[in-house]
Amino acid sequence: ICEDLVRRQIRVVLADPELEIEDLEWLRKAGAVAFRISGTDSMAPAICKVEKANYIFATHDQDSQNLKILVRAYQRNKEIFGTSAAAEKEKQAAAINTRCFVHFSELSYKHLKFGSQFSDLDDYFNLQIFSVYEHSARLLTRSLYKKYAKEILERRRLRIILFGTGKTGQALLEQLVRMSFFRRGRKASITAIDDSASGWKDLEARFPVFTLQADFYNAKNLERIRVLKEQIGFPEIEFKEMPCDSASILTGQAIAQEDEEEDLAIAILSSVDATKNLTIADALLQQKRVAIREIFVRSDETHPEIRSYVRSELDRKNLSGFPTLDEICRLSALEEGSIEILARTIHEEYLKEISAQSESQPSLEQWSMLDETFKESNRRAASHIEIKCNLLGLTYLNLEDMETLKKASLEFKDRIGGEAVDSYLEILAECEHSRWCTEKLLDGWAPGAVRNDARKEHPNLVPWEMTSPELVEAFTEFEPLNESDKQKDRNNVEKIPKLLDELVARSGK
Repeated sequence: ICEDLVRRQIRVVLADPELEIEDLEWLRKAGAVAFRISGTDSMAPAICKVEKANYIFATHDQDSQNLKILVRAYQRNKEIFGTSAAAEKEKQAAAINTRCFVHFSELSYKHLKFGSQFSDLDDYFNLQIFSVYEHSARLLTRSLYKKYAKEILERRRLRIILFGTGKTGQALLEQLVRMSFFRRGRKASITAIDDSASGWKDLEARFPVFTLQADFYNAKNLERIRVLKEQIGFPEIEFKEMPCDSASILTGQAIAQEDEEEDLAIAILSSVDATKNLTIADALLQQKRVAIREIFVRSDETHPEIRSYVRSELDRKNLSGFPTLDEICRLSALEEGSIEILARTIHEEYLKEISAQSESQPSLEQWSMLDETFKESNRRAASHIEIKCNLLGLTYLNLEDMETLKKASLEFKDRIGGEAVDSYLEILAECEHSRWCTEKLLDGWAPGAVRNDARKEHPNLVPWEMTSPELVEAFTEFEPLNESDKQKDRNNVEKIPKLLDELVARSGK
């Protein structure tokens, strides 16, 4: 982040108690100011003059430390500017519009709801929560699904072998599920492999739907959700605890599967140890049991010489690299330009549609005041627009490229508005319903004949169509999805060209 800001000729002030001599030398040469103090130190905000900052970054490894930095910065700004109208005018006159980026990797911190003592948080800076693990996972997932969209649409089954269930591996598995194609017959199969089950246990605790835990769901819902997962194209997920070593891979123990007919296998090596990843990649290249189409290797290392060696080996062995910290830790990436614009636009359209609704709901806030949970839901819907375009064959779409946006907008309208309106519109509407179901299931919701937010039960957690005897039996006492709810999904699909046009307009390119 520091390097990126320096390249942009933005003045940097860095607070870190563990700065090495070489770090200090580099910073001074780059024109940055550095203090050997902790960001949680009570004097740090004053020393660093955070009230004059255009950007504040809290990037400690520990979420609790970043929360303390956020609180300190808030307190300093409130102390300086106060609450008077005159102080607010002074802030505006100084053209200070501080954006505060805080790194949270744990779910409990990411969805933190600030109490009344922080109700005026947005008066002092614009808060944005990010996670380098999620950013890396989203970039890789989007590029992977886009790259193989054509073959997936041709019904070639996608099998992903994920090595490592640390923070990056967990983020990857979540994004691979959230951004799936959600079509029957185009389901992804994900095998997660690690020599320790601790990361997998974290995933099971966060997402009981992965393994349909009997102590989380009642007996009736266990069967309903099993059937629902099959109907909505929820990826198949399996975990194997075994040594991630060359012997296990070369003998086929790690990656063998009863069904050996997958014809599109991808390996992702997510360990923090890049040299270990290289060893696994070598073994994957040598084994003959499963034909691996592409191997993605995480190559971030703290030591620059090791990092340089690993990346040169990736080029030499024709392996694919992970999104690196150099790519993730850029201001443009952290702001998530296109996705953030689309998410805001989706929310604004939602507010217009229900503006006449008098009932107060948390989701009816303006974007700046919107709870992070709802913001993230809109970002997920925005990210999935690419997948829906892929389902129409518009695989050239690049959300950062204005020309492809304009072209995709026109072609999207044509393909859902011509003679095939019923088929294409219904396909994408069903896909959107399945995406919504998956999001709810991941968030711990279950089917319920009557909506109950406290118990996280929803009557719309049913398949798009309930025509077969198996579905009717599984969802006894449930009403089929009504036309009104289906029309909402169709409307969301029909809005996509408008959203793409709005992205072009707001990007100013």
